Amino acid sequence: MQSNPSMASNVEEVLLQGLSDHYKHVVESYLKFTHHKTELHLREVSKVIQEVKDSRLLDNQYSLLEVKNIIDALETVLKSTIKSETQYSNHTSLELLRQVFKEADEAGFKLKVDISSIENEETLQEIAKMENNMFPKSVGGNKLPSLKTNSEDILKLKKENDSMREQLTTLQKSYKEMMQEKTEITNQYNAVSDELKKLKNKLQGAHDPNDEKELEELRNKVAHLNSIIKSQNEELEKTQLKATQNEQKVLQLEHEKEAIKKDLVTAQNELTLKVNQTSQFQNMMTIVKNKNEELKELRDKLKLLDPNFQMKE
Repeated sequence: MQSNPSMASNVEEVLLQGLSDHYKHVVESYLKFTHHKTELHLREVSKVIQEVKDSRLLDNQYSLLEVKNIIDALETVLKSTIKSETQYSNHTSLELLRQVFKEADEAGFKLKVDISSIENEETLQEIAKMENNMFPKSVGGNKLPSLKTNSEDILKLKKENDSMREQLTTLQKSYKEMMQEKTEITNQYNAVSDELKKLKNKLQGAHDPNDEKELEELRNKVAHLNSIIKSQNEELEKTQLKATQNEQKVLQLEHEKEAIKKDLVTAQNELTLKVNQTSQFQNMMTIVKNKNEELKELRDKLKLLDPNFQMKE
């Protein structure tokens, strides 16, 4: 749809009223600059979304968790991209103001600037109309002006930097989660060790060498698994420093950690079972059972002698 030339001229006259031809040209040039930057930023966002499609949407079906992870990853990248581009626009606007104020100071002028008026809706709408008139939407889809080589290099470096930052964030998050799980596993191990010490202190009598040997082997196995967890944490710390490494390493470490966690739970269950099966524990349970039976017999005899007799709890 073509814009009306007379309408475009009227809008420009209202906005640029009171400015010399030189400053009118500056305003138009800056508007062109911001327009092309906006188009470039939109292209950058489209590229980010396309990269997610190409790298993450490879299967026909996804679970709810997988979809959530993909959306979260896309959100992180988009936030970073939009924040960076917005900051860039803010900084260029500030640089333009700095140049204007510097020229005014050198000329001995004191400019009056009303910050509160820059969000005037009516004026902003007129500026939007002026931009639309200067850059009408094309039916055939006109191409944007080609970028210079240095601009392409900067965008490429920025893209690589954003990608590296995303990978680092993912690795840091995985490392934090693994550290939390490692703490939980360590606490479980310490709890089992404390329980074993308490049982040893309670159990008295002769020790079966075979039972003690099995217990020692299980304790060594638990200690060995804890050592493996420690080495995995050290490997994660090294991985954190290599921000360019892909997520495959983290997934592999997580799978290994889950396997170790399962082995540790199995070892703890075996340890508890072996403790319950030791001769000391069985002897202790037999003694308690016999004492309970003797106590019951004495209580019955006392009731026969004195029906009103009651045992103190």
